[in-house]
Amino acid sequence: MQKGSMDTTEVTIALGTIVVFGVSAMWLGRKTGIPSIVLLLLAGILAGPVTGLVDPGALLGDTLDPAVTLAVGLLLFDSGFSLQFRRLTEGRAVVLRLVSVGVLVTWAVGSAAAYLIFDIPGKVALLLGAVLVVSGPTVVGPILQASRPRPRTSQILEWEGTLLDPIGATLGIVALTVITSQTRAGTGLVLPALTAATGIGIGVACAALLIVAVRNFAMPDDLQVPVAFMFAVLAFTAANVLFPEAGLFATLTMGLVLSNQRLAYVARIRRFQASIGTLVIATLFIVLAATIELSALESVLLPSAGLLVVLVLVARPLATLAATVRSTVSRRERAFIASVAPRGVVAASTVSFYAISLDGSGIAADDIVPITFAIIIGAGIVYGFGSPVMARLLGVGQGTPKGVAFFMPVEAAHQAASALAGTGVPILVVDAGRTHEPGDEPLPHTLISSGTESQEMADALEENNIGTAVIGTGLGERDMVAMEIVGSAIGAKNVYLIPTATEAAAHGIESLWRAQTPARRIAFGPDITRSKLLELANAGGELKWYPVSEGSTTIPHETTPLFIVTGDGRGIIANQANLNLARGRHRDPDARVLCITTSPDGNAQDPGRPRQGD
Repeated sequence: MQKGSMDTTEVTIALGTIVVFGVSAMWLGRKTGIPSIVLLLLAGILAGPVTGLVDPGALLGDTLDPAVTLAVGLLLFDSGFSLQFRRLTEGRAVVLRLVSVGVLVTWAVGSAAAYLIFDIPGKVALLLGAVLVVSGPTVVGPILQASRPRPRTSQILEWEGTLLDPIGATLGIVALTVITSQTRAGTGLVLPALTAATGIGIGVACAALLIVAVRNFAMPDDLQVPVAFMFAVLAFTAANVLFPEAGLFATLTMGLVLSNQRLAYVARIRRFQASIGTLVIATLFIVLAATIELSALESVLLPSAGLLVVLVLVARPLATLAATVRSTVSRRERAFIASVAPRGVVAASTVSFYAISLDGSGIAADDIVPITFAIIIGAGIVYGFGSPVMARLLGVGQGTPKGVAFFMPVEAAHQAASALAGTGVPILVVDAGRTHEPGDEPLPHTLISSGTESQEMADALEENNIGTAVIGTGLGERDMVAMEIVGSAIGAKNVYLIPTATEAAAHGIESLWRAQTPARRIAFGPDITRSKLLELANAGGELKWYPVSEGSTTIPHETTPLFIVTGDGRGIIANQANLNLARGRHRDPDARVLCITTSPDGNAQDPGRPRQGD
């Protein structure tokens, strides 16, 4: 379909298809565990060359490349917002070497392999190697969510993926400039420094302006996100006009500065920006994949598989070795880092521009576009499915989050938290205004203040491997704020509320419990409120453990189930659904339930000890 040939109906269908296919692919990926980049690319191919519903060239015309580049810049703004220097301590040197020495190793190996495998000139192979050094947070993030490596390893890979986008794009521009203009290599090396310096300077300036505006209440709260979006676009545009790809450095720098400053409260911007970033990722991959020509892709599949093998088994391990030598990173962590190097949206978005530029200089380079997309798809499959397996085999993954967080006064949470901690369940207690002071009685769990900023709270939940949260401060507004912050970090379905008697009287505890909406997921059952739990405790109630699997000792009627500890050490709420699941035959023969009782029973057991007759 030619540019300008689409009518209003076709444009509407194309735009709707992009959004529906993109978001659906990401949704399906989260539900099934299939790497989202693979589903996005397949959905884009289905939307474009297979069905013809989306023709990016006809839809966007000459604005396609600029629009894609701007979208990538906004993604880097979002990614920079998630990176904090304080969380990257021992891994800083490794990250620096990965994005310097590691990049050069990958470039050299990839270029040499491309030259030997494909029938392309050496200059084109050099440019293709530069394109294929780029990873990116859009593809690394989903892999880390699936494999859940330990915090240090995760941070190293997040930083590498984010920094590689502007560095790789600039490297491609340098290679292209040297190839097409006959510029000497020594002179061409000035370009990266100017590009980076320009982007970083503009990014810092725009971040400073936004910080001043937020700090001095220069805008209503509901305009903070649009204004931040405006400044990010301004930073990208100003930098990119001066130097190609400098806009990527500008938006990344702006995000980094905002994330690491303490002068203005920007949590609202961070939360909404993450949602915008997800939508941009979904849109970008559909648009880029829709530009693929299936015949061209088919013609390079076999040799591209050979190049992928070299990148996976040679280039990445060598780059990792060069970056981690003499570091504190363990051998297992090094092996896992070597198993994560997918190619992302920057490679897909820049390769077409490079091919057109080379063609304009009389250098045939049409094949580098399908080769790049073949590598992106293949790497997504290899690393998307392989990295979680490697995390389990190497023992560097955290597995399913097992911990429980209590958002309530430490005195109210201490007994149950201690009982769970005694079984090995990670515990986090968040108490209003309280921190653990020197000289206090040692606690078998972590205690932080609920005044902690939202990103720091999310970090604490991740570092303590928290998968379930119980909120019961008794202060309605504080409870709702906590549910919003925690729900965005671990999922709203994993956050439970202990309602007050007032809430129960006003809304009806039965209806609250049955509704089970994300804002009102009730913790322990239809008749349990904060005051009811306090009554049980004050009446001499004890915490006791009972087996819950089918055929074992039943839970006495005079007890109230609170928490289940599964056989693999995960702490979950003992609501009726979880109890029924645990009681199912052969579901979890080692599960235990923690109950509060006013009638001590001899059947209670320590969950850490084997049960007689099991």
